[in-house]
Amino acid sequence: MAGAKCPHCGNEVSEREGSCPHCGSRMERVSGAAALTAGWSRPRKRGVAVRPDTSPDVLAELAGDEDCLVRTDVAENYAAPADVLRQLSHDADEAVRMRVARNTAAPADVLEALSHDEDVRVRESVAENGAAPADALRLLAQDETELVRMCTAENGNAPADILRQLARDEDETVRCIAAGNTNAPADVLEALAHDADRGVRCAVSLNANTPVSALCHLSQDADQDVQTNAVYAMRVLAMSPDAPADALRELAREQDEDVRTSVAYNVATPTDVLRELAQDENEDVRRGVAQNPSAPADAIAALAQDAAEAVRGYLAFNPNTSGDVLEELARTDDADIRSAVACNRNTPPNTLRELSRDGDERVREGVACNANAPADVLEALVQDENEGVLAGVAANANTPIAVVETLARGGHGALVARLAHARLA
Repeated sequence: MAGAKCPHCGNEVSEREGSCPHCGSRMERVSGAAALTAGWSRPRKRGVAVRPDTSPDVLAELAGDEDCLVRTDVAENYAAPADVLRQLSHDADEAVRMRVARNTAAPADVLEALSHDEDVRVRESVAENGAAPADALRLLAQDETELVRMCTAENGNAPADILRQLARDEDETVRCIAAGNTNAPADVLEALAHDADRGVRCAVSLNANTPVSALCHLSQDADQDVQTNAVYAMRVLAMSPDAPADALRELAREQDEDVRTSVAYNVATPTDVLRELAQDENEDVRRGVAQNPSAPADAIAALAQDAAEAVRGYLAFNPNTSGDVLEELARTDDADIRSAVACNRNTPPNTLRELSRDGDERVREGVACNANAPADVLEALVQDENEGVLAGVAANANTPIAVVETLARGGHGALVARLAHARLA
């Protein structure tokens, strides 16, 4: 079977022949891969060169192809064997070396050698490679070309010591990119928050890892964009249930009222911080503490005496508000507050009994839905004319079965009957 072509006359020759039967020229032994790829068109070679399932022998053969584009495709293939990539890293064409430099499967010694390449695009490619070894990045961080240093500063795997070095770079663009790197350590971001260049400070304000102390400093920045970004970042952190306690403590002292309000609402905020915020001059901040389920009892008791009715009203929603405070709130003229008290599971039975006779139907409905409402209160509410109240009675697990059966017989509305039947099922 013809497996190759004679390099002298171009006729097909069997692999078993020692010489060409057509012109008599001596034939070199051809490997299986060479025989397989002989005669392939450029598109076919390129299509095979990029496939991850191409055999190592074929990739090795294609790595020696005279066509630069074919070699480039092999250089980009993550499945290419290390020795093939090592061979291509010495290719005369910089485009091939550049593709090897970008390949995350390239061996560390290859990438380190390419960090010395004379072609700047090759060095840039190593600097961008997430698999580049630290020694290579350390060298590239001192490269004479600004663009190479910029690519190094952007590398997501750049070690902290390299980013510290780049944070002191004479070029503000390099420092700016280092400031945006999520691997940048806290001390680097702290230092860059004081950089003379507003672009660098802006990048720090947008970095998710910027420490609170740096954000607090940037929130007072002369540049409006930097200031806005920093305040927004603090608000996001202040609302996060995963925010560290120390960060929340620092944010609770921030001048921006919205930041302090977010801390006040956060269930992760330490109780000692909530005690402080319960005395904040801003009403919105105190409201946040008032409805925070993590608020300690003494802070809740203090807020029950707050001059702002809205603050006292928010206590009615808090599941940790004591019965004594709820009893006091139940006497307010505000129906919205009384309704919230009626829904609160900590509201004492006697207070619920009083609220069950309230003139506002929303208050009575709250009592009817309260899981701690006494049976006699629910039994009395069956005489209520409001369908919402009766629906709450029908669905309440504390309602006596005899009362539920009465509601199931109809005459009180379809919703009430349906809920009663569901209880009896």
